[in-house]
Amino acid sequence: MAQARGSAAQVVLDFETVYGADPQSPDGYSMPFNYPFDLKAVRDLKEGNTHRGRRDGAMPFYGNSDVKGSVVVPVDQVAIGWWLRSLLGAPVTAPPATKNLNNAAAVDKVGDYVGITITSHPFVAGETVVIAGSVNYNGTHVITSKTTHEIVIPSLYTAETFTGAETCISGKYTHVFKPASAVESLVLEAGFTDINVYHKFNGVKVNKFAMDISGDGELTAKLDLIGASETVGDASYDATPTAITFARFQTMQASIEEGGVSIATVQSLNFEINNDLDPGSFVLANAVRGALPEGDCLVSGSLKALFISKGLYNKAVAGNESSLQVTFTSGLLSLTFLFQELLYTPSTPTIVKGGCYVELPFKAYFEDGAADAIVRAILVNNQVSYA
Repeated sequence: MAQARGSAAQVVLDFETVYGADPQSPDGYSMPFNYPFDLKAVRDLKEGNTHRGRRDGAMPFYGNSDVKGSVVVPVDQVAIGWWLRSLLGAPVTAPPATKNLNNAAAVDKVGDYVGITITSHPFVAGETVVIAGSVNYNGTHVITSKTTHEIVIPSLYTAETFTGAETCISGKYTHVFKPASAVESLVLEAGFTDINVYHKFNGVKVNKFAMDISGDGELTAKLDLIGASETVGDASYDATPTAITFARFQTMQASIEEGGVSIATVQSLNFEINNDLDPGSFVLANAVRGALPEGDCLVSGSLKALFISKGLYNKAVAGNESSLQVTFTSGLLSLTFLFQELLYTPSTPTIVKGGCYVELPFKAYFEDGAADAIVRAILVNNQVSYA
């Protein structure tokens, strides 16, 4: 008999419409994850106080079914959006930029390139765009170069004068995540596909989301999960989950702004976003969680920077409000976390052998910042929607 292998396992994520229940139509996503995936259901056996006139212990009894655990996920360009939705709520997605082509002729460029005139367009070199409504240039193109009023695409030249009704549409979407009034619940399934055993967890919510951005390690996020129930079956909840194209962001792609100003002396930055879930709502029926209410959204973290001046330390001592923004940029795609209002905890730098550092714990909050949230995550990618 073959043993289950982690290399054959999959994790499928879907969103519930009613807490603790499967949606009517499965719409799962096969999620990339790092080993181990350890969400599990545990029902403890408890010792009773029953005494029967002898020293042998009496039969134990079962407690509540506690579904909890964690998963470490790569911070990538697409799948991270589903985790951000589960953490903060569905994003507001800006449609891609759309511009009409000018009433002008296509321009023959040297070496099978064509110039398309578009007045004051927002497109950039390397961006993927879709041209529609033309006779000869419809389709997907990658812009090779541009000026303020022209884009150049790789194509065989065919004479055409555009009418001005043709469109050029960007492939980039901007998704803005902020804490919603409620945290959505998930179906999460750990599938051991090589032995056809599938552990399906319902009523799962993200309690905490943490990132430690430092050194040359893999860029990941750790999610602490709490759920309601487990069901074990011999077939997947969703036999055809949507596969996600994987492309990671990397630590080396990070740029950081402190107080609205770019800072290049940060050695590490870690933060935790906490939904403060109440795990105690167990009900008598099957001794599972009947609800999982969220508390306030809380954010804390720590910044460690080269100790080159007293500027950061003085800001902490004075209790001056500041902000942090970290952005990971891969070509034209990006992921940004903005904590617009925060205070540092003063912490005197330690004298150590070699270079010294200033390390400042912080707590973020929302008072009156334009971001209108304790945290705002902005994901720019080619995903049309996270709804």
